[in-house]
Amino acid sequence: MNISKALKLKNRLAGEVSRLKGIVIANNSYIISNASDYDVKEIFEIELQKRVQELVLVKTVIATSNSSIDCNTSVADFCVTKNDYDRSPFWAIFMIAELKGLIETLQSMSTKHGIVVNQYDASAPSIEYISIYKSAYVDTIVKEYQSKIDKLQDDLDTHNAIYQNKLLDDIQI
Repeated sequence: MNISKALKLKNRLAGEVSRLKGIVIANNSYIISNASDYDVKEIFEIELQKRVQELVLVKTVIATSNSSIDCNTSVADFCVTKNDYDRSPFWAIFMIAELKGLIETLQSMSTKHGIVVNQYDASAPSIEYISIYKSAYVDTIVKEYQSKIDKLQDDLDTHNAIYQNKLLDDIQI
């Protein structure tokens, strides 16, 4: 695929990730008598995760293609192949951003679960909610994602500390 098409694919994937996040946010908690139109668990754990991985890969390929790196030479530190794209610093940067977006999604969705009494009108009927992802589980996922972010950031910091580029050696202020 050429980069022109990859850019279009990236935009479509970003739109799909956004759409799936919206579904998860809007449908995680619902009134128990109203069946949900979506399988939130499948969307979040399978579809959204797959699309995020694809988006990060496409962004990584685009970023490396726009560099001056020649993948056919021995100095091609950041060339992306199917087997090693997740070791690229570009991949780490993009994955950190996507994981932060997933954390934001998790923290934005309602986790209302159980019977809710109308605090303004005691005579109003109570409403019972069901939540696919409850607060404690959301906290667990957020901690897991934050640990992944920390690991990626540590790897990126290590790369930044040891990577040398002679093109910058002559620049002084």
